[in-house]
Amino acid sequence: MLAAWTIDPWTTLLLALLAIAYLRGRVGLPRRFTRVRAAAFLGGLATLWIALCSPVDLAARYALWPHMLQHVLLSLVAAPLIVLGMPGIPLLRGAPRWLRDLVGPFLGSLAVRRGLRVLTHPLTAGILFSLAMWVWHLPRLYQLAIEDPFWHTIEHACFLGTAMLLWWNALEPWPFRSAWAPLPRVLLLLAIDLQNTVFCGILAFAGRTIYPIYEATTPILGIDPLLDQQAAAGIMWFASQAVLLPAAGLLVVAAVRGGRTRAAEPAPPRRRRSRFADRGALAAWLLLPALRSRRVRTGIRWATFIAMALVILDGWFGPQEAPANLAGTLPWTHGRGLLVIGILLAGNIACMGCPFMAPRGLMRRFVAPTRPFPRVLRSKWLAAGLVALWLACYEAFGLWASPMATAWILVGYVVALLVVDALFAGASFCKWVCPLGQLHGSLAEAAPVEVAVADPAICAGCTTMECIRGAPAAVASTPGAGRSLPVLRTVAAIPGCELHLAQPRKHGNSDCTFCMDCAHACPHDNVTIVPRRVIEDLAADPQRSGVGRLSTRLDLAVLMGVLTFGAFANAVGMTTPIAAWMRRTAASLGLEAPTLVAFVGTLLAAAALPLLLGGLAAAGSRERFCRGMRGLLPLGGTMWAVHFGFHLVTGFAAGWAAIQRAAGDLGIPLGEPQWAAACCAAPPAWLVPAELVALQVGAIVAGAALWRSLRQDAWPWLAIAIALTLLGFWTVQVPMDMRGAVG
Repeated sequence: MLAAWTIDPWTTLLLALLAIAYLRGRVGLPRRFTRVRAAAFLGGLATLWIALCSPVDLAARYALWPHMLQHVLLSLVAAPLIVLGMPGIPLLRGAPRWLRDLVGPFLGSLAVRRGLRVLTHPLTAGILFSLAMWVWHLPRLYQLAIEDPFWHTIEHACFLGTAMLLWWNALEPWPFRSAWAPLPRVLLLLAIDLQNTVFCGILAFAGRTIYPIYEATTPILGIDPLLDQQAAAGIMWFASQAVLLPAAGLLVVAAVRGGRTRAAEPAPPRRRRSRFADRGALAAWLLLPALRSRRVRTGIRWATFIAMALVILDGWFGPQEAPANLAGTLPWTHGRGLLVIGILLAGNIACMGCPFMAPRGLMRRFVAPTRPFPRVLRSKWLAAGLVALWLACYEAFGLWASPMATAWILVGYVVALLVVDALFAGASFCKWVCPLGQLHGSLAEAAPVEVAVADPAICAGCTTMECIRGAPAAVASTPGAGRSLPVLRTVAAIPGCELHLAQPRKHGNSDCTFCMDCAHACPHDNVTIVPRRVIEDLAADPQRSGVGRLSTRLDLAVLMGVLTFGAFANAVGMTTPIAAWMRRTAASLGLEAPTLVAFVGTLLAAAALPLLLGGLAAAGSRERFCRGMRGLLPLGGTMWAVHFGFHLVTGFAAGWAAIQRAAGDLGIPLGEPQWAAACCAAPPAWLVPAELVALQVGAIVAGAALWRSLRQDAWPWLAIAIALTLLGFWTVQVPMDMRGAVG
């Protein structure tokens, strides 16, 4: 069968006539119609002929993978090659005179020109391309196309036609000009690539054959139907990445070359926002009055502290099987998953409700230290080391599997916080020590919101700086009051920012704990939650209050690198192949358990590897190293969210079962725990496609930020981002080791 050719004479004749007309019409045209473009056009026609007349066409009737290959050849190979040949003018000039006399007036009519303007609009092209792919792959229509040659031809015409429209906009063959600039067209190609990923994920992970027609025919080719479907998904996904992503990259380069060269970057201007736009979103607008209330914030902290205390008690006195204990489920399965996803969606707002801050706030009523944190430790080096050490210990000792260890870790965290903040002034623990705080503040740099001023003009005339110093006992703002004048009333003193972040000069979320004390203390009601332009903010390098210029902060860059590479090391270490490799390596070294292998391997992957690769990519430049590590943050944050999201989805029911068990121990009837349904749940079919899409979005944001920040120096960093993305793709598609079933 694979040696059979289904040569259609009419298709062959049509393609040959198009080739002759193009070559005839190309004679005497300007230099822009080069031989390379002619070769591209002829290559596109040859690809069409192979797709429609080679053994691929016959095999497509018996298996899905050759049919998918046929669609790839039509839409992702032949169509862009034909468009690269700039065929419009050569074909028109090379056509017979009678045909030109017929087509010319038709194309010149006002109604046709208006229709073509709508048809060739990028949005129209993207919608039609997507509809063609999804509609023709519906099982009923797909089977109709396989069984009926007429509808099979219509299907191919739809794929080729809509692909030509898409590539016509992407490549702009002269003299056509797209209605969109290069960067919006980049987003169009990336959107097409993302929806292709979703489609391929559905095919690959459906767990059943979507097209029953192939269940009877694929054995003829010696292929299992499900394997055939997965191979088809792999062909489509690989082709999409190999064609659409480079095309998007070329459009980015074209946009950069067409713009001005990058000069020294000033601080991004703060635009005045309307009162509703200040909130950024309806949710933030509804929450702001409550978040400005100190009592509400304190109540949230005590509520989370009580929940943490219950987790600690269950970790001490409850069963030591992790799936049955609150300490084995709530912190690891639910807490960290919701935490990281929340950071990427809403910034480090979870810091505001930190349970460790409740006892600290109580201590501050009796202990008010004035001693500053030691100068030698006033950097992120200590925090970066603690994060790397934490990742290594977490991986090596399986802390998630020990409720007792989890309880003692939480207790140790509270004790460390109280000791540090009892000895040193300010929020020293949060700023210089807390590993969780560093995770929050760093990953929140990729978040779409931040705490900032609403109107810079108001701050320009402020001399009292209540956002740092706090409000005196007689002056405080009332939620909803006007910004122009303070409201006088008798209240207790309101603290300002203990991290000494002056709001007018604060950019981004670094070091900010979302405590909202600055918003509460501001007498002009001028501090609020505002939206961010993530890519621009990741690339910008203004002088920031509290942290200075990020391009000079090597300690912050190393911390960001540890968090980014640590995300991948942590996820990869939980996969079955790597867990098995660690056990084999430990056995070959004469070790009973892979503890040492996991500890050293994680340190190397999370700390040594970013230093090595970052140093090579930066070529000795501190600024390039700092900018590159910051640009990779969205990818690291996405990997954390994907990994922890997996455990959140597959182990979500374990939390309720553990709560039922704990409540039963206290004599509170909440039902009998369903342990079989709560532990080791199979991932739903949509999870892996969603993870692939999330990784692609993270890679796109990281790539855009890197290019905007580093321009021509971004290529080594883009290579690192691509390698990490491919590693993430592999990670989410291999089995997870059972030890991580509940987090």
